[in-house]
Amino acid sequence: TIFKRVLSSGRPLLTSDATVDDRFTLSESIVLNKIRSVICAPILYRGKVEGVLYFHSTENEDPFVQADLEVAAEGALQMSLFMAGHQAVELNRAGFVRTVKALVTAMEIFDTRNKGHSERVAEYCTALGRQFELTPEQLYHLRLAALLHDVGKLAVHHSLVGVKKEQIMEQHVYAGEKIINQIEGMEEIVPIVRYHHERADGSGYPFKVKNEDTPLLARILIVAVAFDEQCNIGGVGGEGLQVKDVL
Repeated sequence: TIFKRVLSSGRPLLTSDATVDDRFTLSESIVLNKIRSVICAPILYRGKVEGVLYFHSTENEDPFVQADLEVAAEGALQMSLFMAGHQAVELNRAGFVRTVKALVTAMEIFDTRNKGHSERVAEYCTALGRQFELTPEQLYHLRLAALLHDVGKLAVHHSLVGVKKEQIMEQHVYAGEKIINQIEGMEEIVPIVRYHHERADGSGYPFKVKNEDTPLLARILIVAVAFDEQCNIGGVGGEGLQVKDVL
């Protein structure tokens, strides 16, 4: 078929009249379906054909010509460039997430009781975000915020000796916001982390904001953080509660 020809050769193909084109036999679908004129241009990524742009016409008049093929080939090239750019962004993001996870691991050295907390919260946030039908971009920001929401504890643990738990809980929010603000491209993450200890009635900390003043992604993070804390360090003795009891 014409698709197979383009996939195997990686070159664009034009026929203005398939019925008289020696490249096609009478048994091929292009002839059997009475297709007269065809353009097929490959979409390439890393030297491989990942898709094609395909146009055909059954009309005898105004068949496709070389100029049409050039337009289609240019369109395929633009799509190839887009795919390459998108893949580069995804690779950069994946590398950044790995860096963030390494930072979280370092943080847990100072907070061993909550080992794995940020990773679990990130998974809960992703699941909740999908239920809310968040965009891929929003899910990415939410996941990063979940992984980094306690990063301020690094600064608090290093700067304060004999600090009380209440101080750590409040100060780590400020410190986390300050740390994240120093990272280029993290503007969307800051408000999510900033409000992760607030409550719907305004009884949270440190800003005392109510539900209606809290961004949606931050509210999702609030729920995920509270759920994981109750499941792992909640209840009498801090041994954690069963999921059914938390829910």
